[in-house]
Formats: sequence, structure tokens, C-alpha cells
Amino acid sequence: SERYHSVHRGLEKAVDANAISLNLSIQEVVTDIRMLVIGNVFEWSMRNGEVDFAENMKRSISHYLDGVLQ
Repeated sequence: SERYHSVHRGLEKAVDANAISLNLSIQEVVTDIRMLVIGNVFEWSMRNGEVDFAENMKRSISHYLDGVLQ
């Protein structure tokens, strides 16, 4: 999808510019982020939209990135 490619391109640009360093491949990070998004969408839908989707995304992505950024 276009969003997938946008995330991939954004990460490539950041790595190429030495703005970030990853301890995983870009492909692995993009796949992991996609799985986090899917999980958060699933959680939101299972709770009938009664959870703070944006906050859950922010928290889970932030925790994940803390582990892969060097």
C-alpha cells in the first residue's frame, strides 16, 4: 500500500541522512510498525471504539522505536 511505501521511504531517508540508526533492517521495522497498527486497530474495534486509538498508537510506537533506534 502507499502508506507502507511512505513509511519505508521515510525511514530510508532518515537512515541515509544519518538522522537515525536502526538495530534492525528497514524492512523489519516497517513490518513491525504495520503489525502494531493492525493490533491497535483490532483492539479499538474489539472495544467498540471506546479506547483512545491515537494515544495507544503513540504509546506502542514510541515504546517500539525506543528499542530499535540506536
